[in-house]
This record gives sequence, structure tokens and C-alpha cells, in this order.
Amino acid sequence: MKTVSGYLAVLAFVLSIGLMTFGQTNTGEIAGVVRDPSGAVVPNATVTAKNLGTGLTRSVTSSSTGQYQLTTLPVGQYEVSINQSGFQPYKANLQVTVGSHNALDVGLQLSGASTVVEVIGEGGATVNTIDQQQSEIVNTAQIVGLPTLNRNPYALVGLAANVQQDSQAGVGDLRGAGFAINGQRSASTDLLLDGGENMDQFTAGVAQPIPLDSVQEFRVITNGMTAEYGRASGGVVNVATRGGTNNFHGSAYEFGRYSAFSANTYFNASNGVEKPKFTRNQFGFSLGGPIFKDKLFFFDDAEWSRIRSSAPQISYIASDALIASSAASTQSFFSTFGKLRPDVRRIGSATFQGGVFDQVTYNAPTDAGAGNPQNTFLNAGKLDWNATSNTQLFLRYAFNDRSDFPGTINTSPYLGFETGQTFYDNNALVSLTHTFSPSVVNALRFNFERLNNVQPLGAAPVGPTLYMNNGRAIRIQGTLVAFPGYNEFTPGSAIPFGGPQNLGQIFDDLTVVRGNHTWKFGGQYIYTQDNRTFGAYEEAVEALSASDTSVAVSNFKAGQLAVFQAAINPQGKFPCPVVNGVQQISAGCTVTLPVGPPSFARSNLYNDAAAYGQDTWKVSPRLTLNLGLRWEYYGVQHNKNQNLDSNFYYGGVNHIDFTGIRNGAVFIAPQSPIGGLWKPRYANLGPRVGFAYDVFGDGKMALRGGYGIGYERNFNNVTFNVIQNPPAYTVISITPADVGGPIPVTNSNAGPLAGSSGSKALPRASLRNVDENIRDAYVQQWNLGVERQLAPSLTGSLTYNGARGIHQYSIQNINEPGFGPVYLGDPLNSRLNNQYTNINNRGSIGDSYYEAMVASLRGQWRRISTTANYTYSHSIDTLSSTFSDEVQNNALGFLDPFNPGLDRGSSDYDARHRVSISMLIPSPSFKDRGWFMRTFAGGFSIAPIFSYHTGYPFTIFDCSGSNSQVGNCKRADMTGRSPKGGGSDLGADQGGDLYNYLTIPAAVGDYTGPTVIPGTTTPIPGSSQSSTLPICTGLFHQGCRFPANMIGRNSSIGPSVWNWDLGVFKDFAVTEKISIQLRGEFFDLLNHKNFYVLGFGLGGADVSASNIIQAQKGGYGNPFDERRVTQLAVRVTF
Repeated sequence: MKTVSGYLAVLAFVLSIGLMTFGQTNTGEIAGVVRDPSGAVVPNATVTAKNLGTGLTRSVTSSSTGQYQLTTLPVGQYEVSINQSGFQPYKANLQVTVGSHNALDVGLQLSGASTVVEVIGEGGATVNTIDQQQSEIVNTAQIVGLPTLNRNPYALVGLAANVQQDSQAGVGDLRGAGFAINGQRSASTDLLLDGGENMDQFTAGVAQPIPLDSVQEFRVITNGMTAEYGRASGGVVNVATRGGTNNFHGSAYEFGRYSAFSANTYFNASNGVEKPKFTRNQFGFSLGGPIFKDKLFFFDDAEWSRIRSSAPQISYIASDALIASSAASTQSFFSTFGKLRPDVRRIGSATFQGGVFDQVTYNAPTDAGAGNPQNTFLNAGKLDWNATSNTQLFLRYAFNDRSDFPGTINTSPYLGFETGQTFYDNNALVSLTHTFSPSVVNALRFNFERLNNVQPLGAAPVGPTLYMNNGRAIRIQGTLVAFPGYNEFTPGSAIPFGGPQNLGQIFDDLTVVRGNHTWKFGGQYIYTQDNRTFGAYEEAVEALSASDTSVAVSNFKAGQLAVFQAAINPQGKFPCPVVNGVQQISAGCTVTLPVGPPSFARSNLYNDAAAYGQDTWKVSPRLTLNLGLRWEYYGVQHNKNQNLDSNFYYGGVNHIDFTGIRNGAVFIAPQSPIGGLWKPRYANLGPRVGFAYDVFGDGKMALRGGYGIGYERNFNNVTFNVIQNPPAYTVISITPADVGGPIPVTNSNAGPLAGSSGSKALPRASLRNVDENIRDAYVQQWNLGVERQLAPSLTGSLTYNGARGIHQYSIQNINEPGFGPVYLGDPLNSRLNNQYTNINNRGSIGDSYYEAMVASLRGQWRRISTTANYTYSHSIDTLSSTFSDEVQNNALGFLDPFNPGLDRGSSDYDARHRVSISMLIPSPSFKDRGWFMRTFAGGFSIAPIFSYHTGYPFTIFDCSGSNSQVGNCKRADMTGRSPKGGGSDLGADQGGDLYNYLTIPAAVGDYTGPTVIPGTTTPIPGSSQSSTLPICTGLFHQGCRFPANMIGRNSSIGPSVWNWDLGVFKDFAVTEKISIQLRGEFFDLLNHKNFYVLGFGLGGADVSASNIIQAQKGGYGNPFDERRVTQLAVRVTF
């Protein structure tokens, strides 16, 4: 054993010196000053901390100034003892939580005085007198005791202060933990599991889910991150898993959710749809304990989920009469792809743009209130080994095996388009901690993660999908319109999709205590290999309209398209250039027919690194300074075969401008002017400074503040899409103007390039361009606050938080129709670069601003555990998500990509007021009463969670004058101020769960955009005119402006939102160590229905056809609709 321990110590030392690694702390520390009764410091006192669960013991000696510090302590309950000759021994019980800095200043009594054992930090409620970090701990009691709908620990992130649920959470928590932290995007959050990376690098969401019972606790850091935290500009969620102890412990449980005990959605009820049927059974067990006492421990949690669920789907489809009255090409399309499912039932009809549509319903496997229908197995296990008193090692392994049934990813009223998905995820972490001396401790960790999410096609083969619009789903009276094909509500989305993503991480932190200074040094290296199939435009998009949806039905009848988009193999060639409106055809841009699909798979590699240094300086017994510096590097994406990488590069300049776009070209990345997809950034330095002042010197009140810069990694989905660039892959995106005539509705996935022989010139194609000079986004954050102990286990705080986001990631179309005449004075060529159509540029030109005042109360008072937070904040930005994917957005990026400041307004997730309150309230135990009272009156507890926030902002658009080739629309023009909205009440129900929310003033004429080239009388070609273009006084964007009465972005506010969940529990003691708990959990207890403004494309925020903004009650008519849900459970604990 000693030999093995020695090898481990040597390994820890060699690797900590030889590797540039980094520590994301999943441990805690205890520090303080030892004094005598007169207040003088006591040097050379022995300070020992013993983990009461595992017996792990650490000892240090107080310095000449009486200071001591115990670092890198595993999470748990500790007994701290202090001994010095001539003084009475001191003992305290203290809870060390994940990422905590616990101050324990001790005044020793002279020999002969009685020994007092203090209990400090029960439930984690201690005053932080050590650093500037603003954070919230969610402890074991809250994780186990509070109601969680899907037993997902990340749902409890909302208990924290200074967070706001992302507004896109209404359609799925896609990024981060589903919350905007410190006013930043949800994608700006870093997720850690035992200190290791737990981010899906492709989606910026949770990578490895774990069972709730395997979580010890987690910390939500919202501001003031110290230098050991990185890869985030918003916040950090740091989850610590449970381990074994010297006592066997565990649980067995069954949680059930059934439609019989749940309410119907308001949308269903108002449309005469019966309550859907579902069952959810979630069951498992956990077990932990010693293998060898004080040496080797284990813990494992296994959990299964079985969900069976189907629900009526409601859609509008083209009626038989509408199809019969349409052109032959439209009839042929529906004859080929439009066979209805056998269970489709007609329930109504409506006339839209002169065409009759049938409202139909059918049942499909879907989330009807219990989650996607699925079979899932989750497991998380851990081994802890105290090799010696100086060397500890743990191994944690988790995996997720899940299968979602066909229909959960895509469902359609037409036959063959049902698709599901599978997950097989693995995550393993090894941690080695060695104490070289009482003042030198090193923690070294290895993390490996493999995620494999696969979304295959259904029974129908690859083929085109017909859409009313190429950018968004269209609704009739609040109900979606569906035509045959895959992804019928999400044009351009990718099925098939998925593949294995491998991530390897090595990270380390070295702590050195010298006098009044505690130094931390470290770094990390992360290697990611993302092997992924991404079938973007594998199924062609046949769109009947672009921005101007009023032409959709007329084009349907005529059998003509406004836009055709599809992915093809360009056979190593580039589209033919266009000069003065004429395509220049040559053999170099001509493909042989038939064209086939490109390869939709890539294996992209990323190399990321970071390093940091930090000094925690105890300037005086009351004042602590934290001085840190962090360096981040995020590697440039490159495919294993780099000849498959290509990008658009500006011509003759090294930055984006009009002539650079005009003269730009696509290169294979290694052959480009910069030798890669984009330029690497090596100078990302972020200072982290702060202070903590113990106001009275008793550890009960602290004044804290700090400033720091955090850099954020762009998630892979943003940059992966360069796969769509020629010469290995081309997305043809053509309009009638591009081909000089109508584009017929077609059954061919190749569209105009269909054919069995001969050759055709490559038409202009769209590009996915990563700006060759893209910067790494970063945020400056600062805070100042006061924290006060109000009772022995209860603290309160008042904190000001601020943030300024710079180089925020953005997407914008830099090659719209009309840019050529307006910005370059070109009377013949509509676009800046006429070899290509839309160039969707991935850049970093977004900005954000945030300020907040936060009042918090946390801890225990009279046996009641409480976490209560109020946040008053304002978040401002120019773009709230990289993909503009909040529900209230209008298509792609900025209104004017060359003037992003025009879009400055409240963030999409801005909510001025937010309240969150959670409590654990036990009943009296009646332990001194008789058996009947103890058994039937005692053992009850309730656990309420209440949340409230004011409404999200939204923008009112007017698409009446938009160019039908463009996805974006201009904001509406109004007389006077735009209506603000807010509150929680609406007008009368208009039927079908539609309410009139706001009536806007009459528009002052429709703005049609410029009609002549700036500075001339030369008309702009009619195909290039659009209300999305500004009127300019000169070329190159000089004096460009939109109407003075155009409203601002997000200038109106939606209704406020509140919710109340409640858990009611009854515990029965079977023996001294075994208890049974019966649980009832009620989500949306009062069956309260909030109102939600319909987002753009959902019929509410576009006033081109009506001046009324509409809303729905209880959600958007999707599985996230609000309804009371009851979950029943039985749980055995020992």
C-alpha cells in the first residue's frame, strides 16, 4: 500500500509540474485566524479537519500571524479541532460545500475553561469573508426535498439569485442550464460535473445527465468568478456527486406521473381536444458505504424511466378542393408525398388568403405532460480511496442510455415522416489529490466524455418538403400549417443528425500557502473530436414565400416557388460568377447530371487550453484581497480531412466591408490567405480582482466586491455549418429572379438541377461564413454587496451586479438583395457578391449591458429552510442569442448587419422583476407524545416553490413592404409611442385560445425602402427594393437611416408570469435507520394559466395584415403548455 501511495504522490508531482493544466474546483477550503482571549494571534497552533463521513484527516499549523488554511477539502461535514499548549482545545462542526471558502476565526480559551463544540454553516448558510464570488449553494436537503418535475437537478438552478429563465425555455431549454445568468445568454454558462467539463460542445447544453439521488449538491456562480473558473462569461453551475462513507446508506424509490391526476391544457380544452393520456414511471435505487473503513468507499445510483405518452396533434393542411384547384405541379407533389396517416380526422376548416385549409387532428407519440415517450437508463457510480492521509483518489463514471420513440422528433399528418432519437452517453473522471506539505496541495484530474445522440430518418425516403415560408412556420388562427415532408415546421433543420462527440480533459491546480498569501496556479487542456452527421438541406426546402407571406397561397395554386434550397455535391466546383446580371458559364462551374447529395458527415477537431494564477492575500485580519489573471485559448475548428473545410474570405482587405465582400471568394481552408478557417486568438487575458472585508471582525458581516473578465467559447453548431460551403458541399438557394423565370413546385430533391444526363451550370448558392477575424466573446462583470448573518444559520444579502458584454457572437446576412445598388451604387447587380446568394456570416459584433440589484435570504430559521431571492434588473443587448432562436425573434440576426446598434434594446430574456422562493417546512415531530401522535401527526413536511417574473419584451414587425427573397422584416412604423403592454390580464377570448393583447396605432404609410441609388436618380431594380433597406445619403453606408417613427427592438412587454409548485411528504420511521416517505408533488398547483404573446411567425407580432397583437393562454400550443401535473412517489431511505 505504501508503495502504491508513493507512486501516486510522484505521479501527482510530475504531472502537476510537467503539464499545463487547470483546476475547476469541486472542493472547498477552511481558513481563519487563531487568537487568544486578549485578541493576540496564536502561532504554531495545530488545526485539524476530519471528514466525519470518510475519516479523512488534514492538519496544518497556524503561521506567525495566527493564520491557517486547509485547502482542497472534499465536500462533506467536518470536525475542526484546534490545539495549542496552554489553551483549552477547540472543536467546531462545519459543512464544506462545493467551491466554498469557509472562514473560521477562533478565539481560544485558557486551560481550565470548558470545551465548546460549535455548529457552523448548517445548510451552507455562512457569511463569505474571503472572496468576491456571488453564488448560491443548492444542498442535499433541497435536491432531495424540493419537487422537481423530471427529477432533473438543473431545474433547481432557478432557485438562485441573479438568474432569469431563458425566454426560449417555452420551446425547450436548449442552451446552458436553461437560465440566463448575470444578464448573459444561457449559452454563456459553463456546466461542471465534479469540476470536469459537462457541456455538450455542439449545442452548449447539458452533456451528461445524472440521477438526482447521485447529486450531493451544486453551486451556481452568478458573478465575481475567481480565476480558477473559465469557459464562461455568464455563470458557472458546478455539480458535485455523492460518495460513500463509513456508514452504509442509500435509497429506493418509485416516482409516478399519470394523466388521470393531471389537468388538460387550455389550448386543448378551448379547441375541443380531450386530455392526452400518459404515464411516467421513474424508479431506481442508490447504495453507498465502506469497502475498507476509513480507506475505500463506493456509491452508485441506478435509475430507469419508462414513459408512454401520446397526444392529439392539431394542424391545418391543404384541403382536397385547394389541391384540386391548383397547378399540375402542386397536384403531383401531393400525389407523391401527401398520403395522409390513417388516423387523421378533420375537425374544421378555415379560409386563408383565398384558399380553404382543413383543420385536422391525429395522435402521435409526444410529450403530453410526462416527457418524450422513451426508455431510459441512467447510472452514476463513484469510488473514493484515502490511499494515505496525504493522498486521495476518486473515480466517477456515469452513463445515459435512452431511446425516444418515433414521432418525438418529427411528426406529421402525412405518412412516413415519424422520427425519434437515441442517446448513449458516457462520462468518466479520475481525481488525484496529494498534500506534499501542510502548505502545498495539488489536485490533478482527468475527464473523458463521449456523447452519442442519433436522429435518423423515418420510413419515408429523402425528398423535398413544401413550406408556406422559407424562414418560419405559419399559423392559421394560432394553429400550424403542415405540408408533406420532414421538418415541416422548421425549414432547413437537419434530419438525419448526430454522431459521437469525444472530449478529453486534463486539468490541475496547485495551492501554495505562504504567510498571508494563498497562491493557486493551474491550467487545462481540452481535446474535442466531434464526429457528426448533419443533414442540413438534405431534404430540399420548397418555399412558397419568404418575408411576404401574402403570396404563399397564390403560389400554391400556381405551382410556383419563391425560394428553392437544397444541398448538392458540386463535384469540386464553385457556382458560376454573375457579371452585370449575367451568369458567366464555363466548364469550371458546370456539373454533370444527375447531381447527387454531398457528404453530410464531418469529423471536426478542437484544441482548447487555459492557464491561471491567483493570490488570496490576507492583508489584515479583516481584509482579504483576491488578485488573479486567467488566459484562455479556444482552438480553430478543423476537419480531419482539412480539404473538406472551406470558408468565404474578404477580398483585398482583412476586415468586413462592402468592397471586401464584393471581391471576396471561397477557398479551401488550408489554401486560404490565412491558412485556416479563421484566425486564432492567443491574447485572451482576463483579470479577476476582488476584496472581502469582515466589517466587525466577527465573521458575521462582510462587504464584498470585485471585477473580472470572462471569455466564452463559441459552441460548435455555430461554426460546424461551414460544411455547407463549396467545393465539397453546396446549398443552392435560388429565387425566380436568379433563374429569370418561375420555379415550379417539384418532386425532385435536386430541383432545377434534376436530370439524368448532360450538364448544367451551378446556380448561385448560399454560404455559411465564419468571419475570418472573429473575436472570442467576453464579458466584463462587477459586483458590490453586503452580507449579514441574521441568525446562527440564516444570512441575508444585498448586492449590485453589473456586466458589459463585448464581441458577443452573432449571425447576420451580409449579402442581401439590394445591398449592391444601395452600398456600391451598382445598377445591375443586386448583391454585393453576385457569385453567391445569402452569406450568413458568423461574427462577433453583438453587445450587451446588464445591471441588477439583488436581495437574498437563505438558511434555516426555526427548523424552516428558506431560499428567497428578489432581482430587479435590466438586460440590454443588440442580439440575445447567436441563432436568434428566441420565440419572439424575426429570422436572422440584425435588421441592418452594418449597423447592429440599431437593434439595441431590452434583451429577449429581460424581466425587470423576478422573485423565487423555496422552503422546506417540517411539522412538529411529536417525539415526546404517544405512538399514535408520533406516527400519524408527526413526520409531515411541505416544500413550496414560488416563482414570478414580469413579462418578456417583444418586437412588433411589419412585413408588408419586405422583399420576398429576404428573411428579415422591418419593425413597424407608428404614430406616437408603441404600446408597452405588461401586466397579466388580456381581453376576451377570441376562440381557439386566442386573445387580443394589444391594439397598435395606425401605421403612417408603409415604408418601402429606397427607390434610387444614393446620390443619384438611377432607379434601384425592382427586384432589389425592400423595406429592410435603409435610405442613405451616399454610398458605403453613409447617412443610412430608417424612418424616424420606426419603433425600437423589444419596445413592448408581454404579460407577467408566475407559478407555484408544492411538495407534501409523510415520513414513517421503520427502524432507527430505515424510513419510508410518501410523496405528493404538485406542479402548477393552482392550474394557473399565464398568457404568452405569440412570437413572430406565430400570428402575433407581424402587423402587416392586422394591427392587433395576439396572445395565448397557457403557452404556445406545444408540450410545454402549462397545466397542473401531479407526481406521486414512495421512497425508502436508510
